[in-house]
Amino acid sequence: LPPYLASQLKQTRMSSLMGLLPEAELAWLSVDEKLFIWSYASPAGFNPASAGMDNFCSFIIPSGQCVVSVGLVKPKKGVFKDIVEWCLVVTTPEEAILCALSRTDSTTEESGFVHGKGALRLVP
Repeated sequence: LPPYLASQLKQTRMSSLMGLLPEAELAWLSVDEKLFIWSYASPAGFNPASAGMDNFCSFIIPSGQCVVSVGLVKPKKGVFKDIVEWCLVVTTPEEAILCALSRTDSTTEESGFVHGKGALRLVP
């Protein structure tokens, strides 16, 4: 586990889970209501010294509920713009949240992370 995320894991109050989303070469970690996603196959790797968001992105569940599962689905054609590569399904005990993962050509996306030849951006 990257050092920054290990430090986040130590702050767990109620629940923490982690897993892989191999179809997109992504890993995830939840710490209570916070979700972190990063690419485990990025050529740049995970650089904990980086101050930017080029290594991972995070999402806080607005209701404050703990994350209980995370999954990926391919978006239905015509529902989202073509840049949406995956839909991330995040569930809590009381809700299901659908977030879009969109592809950009830039690797300096403020709210995304390096993945392959570009960046993925989480759009809640």
